[in-house]
Amino acid sequence: MARDLAKDPPNLVVGILTGAVFFASDLMRALYLEGVQPDLDFVRLSSYGAGTVTTGSADMTAPPFLPIEGRDVLLVDDILDTGITMREAHKLYSERGAKRVRIAVLLDKPARRAAPVKPDFVGFDCPDRFVAGYGIDKGHAHRGAPFVGVPE
Repeated sequence: MARDLAKDPPNLVVGILTGAVFFASDLMRALYLEGVQPDLDFVRLSSYGAGTVTTGSADMTAPPFLPIEGRDVLLVDDILDTGITMREAHKLYSERGAKRVRIAVLLDKPARRAAPVKPDFVGFDCPDRFVAGYGIDKGHAHRGAPFVGVPE
């Protein structure tokens, strides 16, 4: 993914907390190895709260810190599931004047898509199962696992 991004790099990478913390960090390191050094910011948006079922809307509890206007933004998340959180993030950055907004996700789970969101960069396709690990949690558990799996 970093190799593909390096061909047309963003100048601002935005991880969507909390799930994207590991993937965004690893992607930044991989971009560095490709000779790309974008700024890094994080926002906290969630449509799940502490549960495993979406609330149907995304709440922002930590807004952007770095300037957005005129930037080439890459939104990074752990998993694109219903698309509600990513739809709101894309809307936020577009409305605040980003020159371009693209989406990179570790996992894409299109079977559950409720919002018309399509990622530009995908690590892996994900079956319609609840997964956890590598930033993805199940009720705040399993987030720190160094792999993605199906929790019991």
